[in-house]
Amino acid sequence: MVSFDFEVVVDVPLARLWAAVKDSNKIMPAALPKIFDSIEHVEGVDGEAGAVRRINFGPVLPPGSYVKEKLVSIDQANKTVVAEEVEGGHLAIGFSKWVAHLKLTEEGDKTKLSFNFDVEGEGPAVGPAIEQVKLGTPMTMNALAKHIIDHGLYA
Repeated sequence: MVSFDFEVVVDVPLARLWAAVKDSNKIMPAALPKIFDSIEHVEGVDGEAGAVRRINFGPVLPPGSYVKEKLVSIDQANKTVVAEEVEGGHLAIGFSKWVAHLKLTEEGDKTKLSFNFDVEGEGPAVGPAIEQVKLGTPMTMNALAKHIIDHGLYA
């Protein structure tokens, strides 16, 4: 198993970003339509552990690209989320496991997002996929933060 982590600080207060995380099925396609075409709740109770959603990717990824993601845990008090890919996504390109851990921490009027990924996989796509996540996630989170601020969301 490989584990990697990184942090991103965005210019949005913790309460507003946490609200966006909980509303990500709606906000991500609105904020980043080229990356997220749609996100649909497909199983379980939306927003609770065990819920599954289907993320249909936008035009920056190959046509038909998607991932089904299961919410393993969500902790309102500690502002943590754990999600596991269960179909498509990284599992379609050589990974047998892809689990993402996210923790939000207040840093004044900003928020630090601490990501940790536990992954297993083999093949030529594994290394580039990990690097893509390390580079792309900070850009995605900063674009989300800009969208929240520009549109006055979750104030």
